[in-house]
Amino acid sequence: MKVRRFFAPDMGQAMRLVRDEVGPDAVILSNNRVAGGVEVVVALEYEPAATEPVAPKSLSEARRERQLSALTGGRSGNEAGRRLSQELDRTRTELARRKAAQVSGVSSVRPIQNRQLDSLDDKAWDDVLASLRADQADVDPVPVQKPAAPERPVVSEAVAPRESEVLRAMRSEIEDLKQMLREQMAAPAPASVEAAEDPVLARLRSRLQRVGVSETLIDRLAQALEPGVDLERAWKVSLSRMVESLPVVGEDLVDRGGILAFVGATGVGKTTTIGKLAARYVLKHGSSGVALITTDSYRIAAHEQLRTFGRILDIPVRVVDEEHSLDDALRSLRDRRVVLIDTAGIGGSDQQREAQLEMLAQSGSRIKKLLVLPCTAQQQVLQRSYDHFKSIGLNGAVLSKLDESVSLGEVISTIIEQRLPLAYLADGQRIPDHIEVAKAKTLISRAVVLASGRATVQRDDSLMLQPQHSDAV
Repeated sequence: MKVRRFFAPDMGQAMRLVRDEVGPDAVILSNNRVAGGVEVVVALEYEPAATEPVAPKSLSEARRERQLSALTGGRSGNEAGRRLSQELDRTRTELARRKAAQVSGVSSVRPIQNRQLDSLDDKAWDDVLASLRADQADVDPVPVQKPAAPERPVVSEAVAPRESEVLRAMRSEIEDLKQMLREQMAAPAPASVEAAEDPVLARLRSRLQRVGVSETLIDRLAQALEPGVDLERAWKVSLSRMVESLPVVGEDLVDRGGILAFVGATGVGKTTTIGKLAARYVLKHGSSGVALITTDSYRIAAHEQLRTFGRILDIPVRVVDEEHSLDDALRSLRDRRVVLIDTAGIGGSDQQREAQLEMLAQSGSRIKKLLVLPCTAQQQVLQRSYDHFKSIGLNGAVLSKLDESVSLGEVISTIIEQRLPLAYLADGQRIPDHIEVAKAKTLISRAVVLASGRATVQRDDSLMLQPQHSDAV
């Protein structure tokens, strides 16, 4: 087997050189990135293995071309058939080029053969030839003696519909090929191909996945990197960008004062978070400036827990029910500098609890709504919770159960992707100690250290997370 090497600035030009000099059926042995472009290696005399049958496509096409040439005498013949054949060749070549361009490194690319287009049997082809003979006789009549039996008009009339059907079938197959090509061009390159093209990005992606970062955020971080950056630099830059992209409130909302409502699913830690914040305020400013409200009149345990906080802290607690509206409760507490509202856990099919969302949205008071998200939840659950509450106009978020989480990347990805300002981090049950004002660098560093601990337990050296990496952010 003889081979030939082609060099070009890009894969498209290389494929055109191969097609022009060797033909559309050239067998591409490999393609490599080299200085100044790409190198494509093509087999000039390729003999398939004995176990591989000779493709019937080339034999049938050669026979049909000879028949068509003999019929037309070297002229254009049936113009529609010729155009269809040319279009088929162009489409096959373009599909082969796209296939080769997607493969990185040393790869074997065989020419694409469309078996459906080559499945036209000999009988159908003979029918087309008969029809072409009839068309030639009609368009370019020759002064020859007519045969005794007028058989040609009968054959022409019978075969013409068959030719029309065959051409329609060929056009349909061409459209299918074009659609396939459009889909290939529109589809993103597979992750495996991207990883093969850039090992640094592949290892960076693996590290971020271990932290729990979403694929959407990983793609954004990778696209922002400079070309040719090494792994450690890419890792530190990505962490720094995560810190910059993580929105935080930046101050203690309770110290600022106002009305804060805490919303979220059942069991995410809303009531405990309110107890921590109320206790912090009482320790700093006394009990005269803060009050509590609960709208969860459906669960006795919920407002009983809040009443317990009220008795311990010596602050008033109001319960919103059918007889006492939220606005009534707020009016009775208008002398308080801070009012913290505990809400019922919301279920998508619970109409009564949906009414609470409407109550918060339509209240005449200026209420800041904070979404409580547990760090133990999967990103799909976190996203669903955000989607459920975003209609009331969320002003921020509180992350709970940091101490119970094994991965923080999921909740970090949700906060960054939804651009929801982060107000507080709650990492335990102790009141009032286990809550703090959110800081982006603190949260990202904890996520990295947590992932590093998991990697050590799993004896996985591919992550290579060390404490000094968090210092880079």
